Amino acid sequence: ARVFEVCRSKLGLNTEMLPDNSNGGASEDYSFMSDRVISLGGQSCYFMNMSRNPEVIHNELFDFAEESLINGVKAFAGAAADVMIED
Repeated sequence: ARVFEVCRSKLGLNTEMLPDNSNGGASEDYSFMSDRVISLGGQSCYFMNMSRNPEVIHNELFDFAEESLINGVKAFAGAAADVMIED
């Protein structure tokens, strides 16, 4: 929710929250890493950074929108700055 709010309110990025019952394509490797980070007192967030595409991820027909990388960098940097400024 924090990253969503930073992206929407502070960075003006077009964002969409996935339903709670959706893993959004996250996998067990992320889950293990996230659990470890949280167990050590850190924070973790998974977000998808791409334009809408009719194909699913990990599919030979999937076409990543390179222009969305700019917003990904903004989101990572904005979230990091938000955490550092607050602490």
